[in-house]
Amino acid sequence: MEELTKISGIGQATAKKLVEAGIADLAALAAADPEKAPEGFAPEDWQKWIAAAVAAAATAEASKANAGADGQQKAVQPETPAIPDTKPAAPAKGPVCRVRVRYGGRYYDPGKPLPGNISADDVNELKALDAIG
Repeated sequence: MEELTKISGIGQATAKKLVEAGIADLAALAAADPEKAPEGFAPEDWQKWIAAAVAAAATAEASKANAGADGQQKAVQPETPAIPDTKPAAPAKGPVCRVRVRYGGRYYDPGKPLPGNISADDVNELKALDAIG
């Protein structure tokens, strides 16, 4: 009966009358026919109470669905959108060119690394020319 008083417009006296009419809880009220109000109840109130009981039952059902085995509320994680694989480029093995450089018979474009086995003398020479950074 206490459960019925959670519905707006149903006090202790109205809840007692509902129990006498066979409506003992929110589930019974939610299952009642909105077109057949028991005698002594205004049809408009009856329909509002049923709608409120249906909404309360849906909320209670959603809470049960989100509860764990121990009755504790589970955290509901929103679905995470797929993130494209954007692996960072591998770090350069050698000095990076600022200008087009010809080394060892090959050309290396700006932003491209020179091979890792470049000699220290060649590195110093290219740095002096401001060709690598």
